[in-house]
Amino acid sequence: MASISPTRFADFSRKQALLILGATAAAMTWCLFAACSPKKSAQTVAADGSDLRLYRTIVERVHEGMDYYDAAGQELRAVGYPTGSVFNWRPPLYAWLFGLFPSPDWVQVILALLATGTMIFACAVLQREGGIGWTAAGILPLIGSFHWCIDGDAFLAQELWSGILITLSVCAYAHDRWRLGVATGLAALFFRELALPYALISLVLAWRQ
Repeated sequence: MASISPTRFADFSRKQALLILGATAAAMTWCLFAACSPKKSAQTVAADGSDLRLYRTIVERVHEGMDYYDAAGQELRAVGYPTGSVFNWRPPLYAWLFGLFPSPDWVQVILALLATGTMIFACAVLQREGGIGWTAAGILPLIGSFHWCIDGDAFLAQELWSGILITLSVCAYAHDRWRLGVATGLAALFFRELALPYALISLVLAWRQ
């Protein structure tokens, strides 16, 4: 069985380790609460029941030359989303990127290739750190993310893009390719602002080094 090399956390005292564990547990609890909280009332459900359809419509209008914020504002109001809160808006990168190509299908292929490359990269890291057991356990959720890339309009979800880019960023740091890690981590943030905690944690770890 392959030995597991110590990480930078091995240098922490018991008190520091408990503090980090507590902060992580609190962050996960908050994320679960946010995920389970109702986002919309019955009166504000999208007409076709799908946020992905909303994203596709916005992308199509941006592709036609419409400003992202104008398109997003009109479509959000059309399906009953309140536009006064910044949390109901998404960063415009996804719409701008999709709008550059003749069809969203082109970007779907790019995302599938990105997910495939990330899986290969992750397998190399897991094999090095923990052997075949870790590799087998770690590849399962990555296969799920790849399935989303080819499952209908799921590739329009910014969370999928952000998650894959964060995974790629972590793998890049594990291979000491910090420039790739920074670039993909920032890209994840610009796809979905929920990647901010990862960006902040990476910043703190970089400062410690």
